[in-house]
Amino acid sequence: MTGKLLYRYAEAAELLGISDRTLRRLVDSEKILSVHPCERTPRIPKQALNQYVKGLLDDAYREKEEKANKETSKTESEVQNEEPTSESDSLSGTQTRKRLQKNKAESNRETKVARKTGTRKRARI
Repeated sequence: MTGKLLYRYAEAAELLGISDRTLRRLVDSEKILSVHPCERTPRIPKQALNQYVKGLLDDAYREKEEKANKETSKTESEVQNEEPTSESDSLSGTQTRKRLQKNKAESNRETKVARKTGTRKRARI
């Protein structure tokens, strides 16, 4: 962003890559702060734009972490439900993590292959 501290709606919308109307909706819903230095000149502070973008990034990272944690917890519960057949089959914490990572890597590979080839893995019955 340039050295300006306040942006007109059109300038702020252009910086964010959204329409003027969308920006006005965000201001109306108080997701972006606007100020009125004069009675008829609403402006968007540079700091408000930065906070909005930071909030978007924080939400995206939080969703990504939650998704990863959800997948990991599912896999961990599946491994914990498996009963070892002998004492040598029981896994330590490190071995369990390595096994989970290996399973996740295999699943990711299968997904990538399915996307490239346009085929889906059939459910086993």
